[in-house]
Amino acid sequence: MKEVSGGYWITSRAGLAFTVGGLSAIAAFVIGLAVSKPAADRMGALGQEIQAAGKPPTPEQAAELGRLGKRTADAATWVALLVGIALLTMAIARYL
Repeated sequence: MKEVSGGYWITSRAGLAFTVGGLSAIAAFVIGLAVSKPAADRMGALGQEIQAAGKPPTPEQAAELGRLGKRTADAATWVALLVGIALLTMAIARYL
């Protein structure tokens, strides 16, 4: 393997793989923090409101729970995809 010095390592195949993997992992973290956590927090708060009322959710509450559930599921799909990319690129980077 050829030694790459300075900042030029990033243009090597291994450097590019590590960079793509790192950026994918960071993007997954940001999506989790910016999308999944607020949606899950709101779902929990809404669940407590419904439980405190002691009756089934109103149509508005049910609709909001559905929207939040879809948002959480969509975010989880993106996070899984990005973490998979990070895992694969970082695992194979040493062989490039």
